[in-house]
Amino acid sequence: MSFDTIVGQKNPKSILAGALERGTVASSYLFYGPRGVGKLALAVELAKAVNCQKDGPKPCNSCSACRRIGELNYPDVSLILPTPKKIKPEDHQETLRQLAANLYHMPRLKESAAIHIETIRKIQTEAGYKTYEGKRKVFILADADKLILAAANAMLKILEEPPPHVLFILTTTRSSKLPATILSRCQQIRFSRLSEAEVEYALKKAQNVASDRKRLVSKLAQGDLDLAWELLQEDINQWRSSTLNALTKALSCNPISLIKLAESLGRLRSRSVSEENLDMLQIWYRDLLLLLEGKEEFLINEDLKPQLEEMARQYDWEGVQRSLGFIQETRKALAANVNLELAWLVLFFKLRRQRRVST
Repeated sequence: MSFDTIVGQKNPKSILAGALERGTVASSYLFYGPRGVGKLALAVELAKAVNCQKDGPKPCNSCSACRRIGELNYPDVSLILPTPKKIKPEDHQETLRQLAANLYHMPRLKESAAIHIETIRKIQTEAGYKTYEGKRKVFILADADKLILAAANAMLKILEEPPPHVLFILTTTRSSKLPATILSRCQQIRFSRLSEAEVEYALKKAQNVASDRKRLVSKLAQGDLDLAWELLQEDINQWRSSTLNALTKALSCNPISLIKLAESLGRLRSRSVSEENLDMLQIWYRDLLLLLEGKEEFLINEDLKPQLEEMARQYDWEGVQRSLGFIQETRKALAANVNLELAWLVLFFKLRRQRRVST
């Protein structure tokens, strides 16, 4: 089998290749794992493989079916994305166009986006039809944890008795958010975080980007190729400086100023931006830990070593470890839709308490 376009993910590719060779492809799969590691990309490759028109390794990526599935424009393959309750058809088509250009870079979805019951009812109807021209109908549900309760219940009914010519592929970064009944109906395949080298290799096709910038992005992305492509389009130094300026102020300002800082972060920035800032804080405290352990050669922010050394003098090893734990707790709190202002305020107070010295 040929899944050469997929970065890394040796085990998922091996499982699916074996099923294709034996003719034992399941009726439903759940691809789960971190963001930006190729779950959606491999789902599309599997859709190609089961509908490929040529003999030999599949997908061939040259036949009409493979090409059109890759363009997300094939009558027997449907990609379902979480959307707001009302969305213009042209906006949906633009999102699909962007995804077809790079399946590792998901366009930002509105926080209200979900997979609604009306969408699942359409799938129920469509699944009952014969294929238009392909061998199997394939329904790919991206971010399946966004299924609302009624939609999840309707989806379960399809998964319990799937038509023999239909293949369902669900992807998620949060499998724990899916009902256990849906999990039990799918063959689950875990995707792992990409290595720094794999991310840097994937970024080679980015034109007109300096190699040192690609290298820095590969480090900052922490195995998330989606984030890496996003960072290539952004001002990395601005992202780092704004986050670290907020941290520096939070560690040194008085309580009233700290409350105002948390309010500004919560009010002016979306939940997704807060998650990105937490990513940077996690990377920063990881570097602090490496400094304290004498492993400077592994620093991600090696160009900001003087600032790292200055802050490292405020912490001991245990304090940095606890700080990393608090950042992870805040990430989970954001996923549970807590108030952003409160989340930032609590985190900043906890980070202040972990220092060895007061400033």
